[in-house]
Amino acid sequence: MTTLRRINQKKVTPMKFKDEKPEDNRPIKGAELFDKLCCNIFICAPTTGGKTTLALDIIKECTTKKTTVIHFCPEIYTDQKQKRIKKYCKLKGIPYQAYMSLYEKDDQGNKVNILRDMTLELKLKKKNDDEDEDNENDGDDVQRNLAELFNNDEDDEDDEDDDMESKKYRAPEYLFYFDDIGHELRDPVIYEFIKASRHSKCKVIFSSQDAKDLVPKSIGQLKYCILFSKLCDDAIEHIYKRTGNIIDLDTFTKQYKIATQNGKYSFFYIDVDNHKYRQNFDFEFDNDEFN
Repeated sequence: MTTLRRINQKKVTPMKFKDEKPEDNRPIKGAELFDKLCCNIFICAPTTGGKTTLALDIIKECTTKKTTVIHFCPEIYTDQKQKRIKKYCKLKGIPYQAYMSLYEKDDQGNKVNILRDMTLELKLKKKNDDEDEDNENDGDDVQRNLAELFNNDEDDEDDEDDDMESKKYRAPEYLFYFDDIGHELRDPVIYEFIKASRHSKCKVIFSSQDAKDLVPKSIGQLKYCILFSKLCDDAIEHIYKRTGNIIDLDTFTKQYKIATQNGKYSFFYIDVDNHKYRQNFDFEFDNDEFN
């Protein structure tokens, strides 16, 4: 038995500041799906595998009127399931922006990387947020720039008609959804964006048919992975090796097969940080059973 003997009265206490804002202890909107307010999520499934349906469900569960949804997809104006996301946001009064690609042409016909501009503004906002009150005006300028880029009126913060859901829950300021943009996911700006969004109030969903569309260092920034059925062994192993799992590959593969055996909308859910694994959102594997 270890015995402790007091030798002085010195204690370390938390720092306190007069102007410190009280901690926001409101529950996270959609915490049963993802227990982190801001995080990067990867959904992988074959064509018509259920990715867009799941993404819409996440948007429904995790956003409020204070969240701006930024949607990237080449079929955004032609695919009926993609259109439903816009319709839902419009119905619920959620600000929404749509892009077919990371790139578009400006008024001079030059190719512009939209996501790079957004990433720079997110970084600048974070920098100003970290500085003291002497830079308060600069922070306001950045907020206005973000509002222009995302077409989001920041004055809505004081809207007396704001819904109760927005007041009751914490939700991300922005939810980015990248759906089947293929090789563009390998653009270097994606990794820079992931790092910037990780320190901003963003929830990010990447969706693809190929597990290798995201480069390894981008996969290393993910907090959650969702794998649907019919993925090849190579794809499963690719995700396994890059998500820091505490179970072996054989156990990982067994759990994947069990999780996805019940049809099109069943999936294997990986909580990367907490090393937890689920079948869909509602059943969690007991890893001890596989040891």
